[in-house]
Amino acid sequence: MKIKVAVGQLAPTEDAAANWEAAMRLAEQAAQGGARLLVLPEQTMLAQRGEDAAHFAALVAPAWDWWPQAVRDAARRLDLAIVAGGFAPFGAPMAPCWHGGCPDSAGRAADPAAKAPDAAGRSWDGRPGFPAMANAGTAEDSEAHGRADSPGGAGATPDGPEGTRPWNVLLAWDPADGIIAVQAKTRLYDAFGGRESAMVRPGEAGMVRPVRLAGLTLGLVNCYELRFPEHARQLARAGAEILTLSAAWARGPLKEDQWATLARARAIENCAYLLAAGTRAKDTIGRSMIIDPAGIIRAGLADEPEGLAIAEIDTDLVAATRARVGSVPAANPRAQAR
Repeated sequence: MKIKVAVGQLAPTEDAAANWEAAMRLAEQAAQGGARLLVLPEQTMLAQRGEDAAHFAALVAPAWDWWPQAVRDAARRLDLAIVAGGFAPFGAPMAPCWHGGCPDSAGRAADPAAKAPDAAGRSWDGRPGFPAMANAGTAEDSEAHGRADSPGGAGATPDGPEGTRPWNVLLAWDPADGIIAVQAKTRLYDAFGGRESAMVRPGEAGMVRPVRLAGLTLGLVNCYELRFPEHARQLARAGAEILTLSAAWARGPLKEDQWATLARARAIENCAYLLAAGTRAKDTIGRSMIIDPAGIIRAGLADEPEGLAIAEIDTDLVAATRARVGSVPAANPRAQAR
C-alpha cells in the first residue's frame, strides 16, 4: 500500500492553546498536501520547562481537559490520522472538553453544546471510548522506577510527597474512531545532566504494542526510547511496519549526529519506515525526517521553528526488505496491534 505521510516540527511553549494553534497549522498543511498520517513531536501539547514538578503538573491538568478532544475534532474534520506527544495527569479528574468547551483558533472557549458525545455515545475520554493508557504504571511502579534495573535506569526518582507527576504520553487519533491509543513514555531522560524522572512518571516498557492507524501498523517511540533498540524491536516483532518517533531531542555536543544515526539505525535494523518529528525550541534540535527501510532519508527539515515534510511510503517495500534481509523475526501472533 502506498500512502503519503507527514512529519511536523514546532516550538512548543507553556501555552497549550498556542501550541494547539501551531499543531493545527501543520495539520492543515499536511491534509492539503495529501497526507493521511501526521506525526508531531513530543511535548506538542505542552512544553516541559524548569524543574518545579508541582508547577508543571498544575499546567498539565487543565490542558488535558480539552486538548485531546480538540485534536480529535481536527483529525475528523481533516480526515487525517495524527500521532502527537502530550502529558496525562496522574490521579487528576479528566473531564471531557465538551463539559466546558474547547478553545477555538483564538484560544477562546467554544460552545460546550458543540462538544457533546457522538451518535455512539462516545466522548473524548471514552467513558466509554477513551482507551486506558496501555502501559501506565501504578504509584508502586513509580517507586520501583528508582532501581537501577527499572525502565528509567539508575538515578530515577520516586514521587515526592505531593505525588503529582504526570505521564509523558504519545496519543494516536483516528479520524473515524477518535483516540485509539495513549502510551506512556517508558525510558525517561535521566542522562546528559537531565532529570526527567523528577517531572514525570514512567510507563511499563513490557506493555507497549503497535497500533492500527491510517491502514498502517505503527510502533510509537518517544524521544529517549530511541536509544534503546529493544523498544523498537519489540514493536517490530509485534508487527509494526512503521515506527513513529516523537521527540524533544536536546541540543548538545554530537547530539544532532546521534539523532540521525540512531534514527537511521532503528529503521535499518527493523527494516521499517521511521517517521521522526522533533521540537525546535531554543534547547532542542528539530531535524524531523522520514526514513525508509534502507535508512535513506526521503524527506526532512533542518532547524526551522515550524515546518512540515511529506513523503510517500510503500508498505510493500517493508515486506520486501524484511524478506531480503532476513533480520526481523516474523510477527508474534499473540502480540496484536491495538
